[in-house]
Amino acid sequence: MGVSCLFKCGSCNYSTRISGGPDTIMSGTTNTYVCNNCHTLHQLLVEDYRKRRIRRHKKGGNISTRISTEEPKEGYDFFPPYCPECHNKNLIVWNPEIASCPKCNGKMEKIPGEDLFED
Repeated sequence: MGVSCLFKCGSCNYSTRISGGPDTIMSGTTNTYVCNNCHTLHQLLVEDYRKRRIRRHKKGGNISTRISTEEPKEGYDFFPPYCPECHNKNLIVWNPEIASCPKCNGKMEKIPGEDLFED
């Protein structure tokens, strides 16, 4: 279960709901990215657990299990992540320790009491 927090810039009032770093939801692993084209923050899926398929096959009397890392079906291409607004892949991982605003480079602050738990 992931956590989505409201972050707001004290300088320009830009706000967004992100985890603020790496997180895990039921469908996979996410991380917070800055889009260098539209200057926005996004929590994006970087590993899609749905694309893994467990395959069991008999080998010498033993059943072995391996995880397939086949590419996901069309429409589920999350690798590498892309911006949901401008659809560009010009992204960098957001550093929550610096927490700079992508619009004005001001300080992004986590708003207390605004956390949402997501699957």
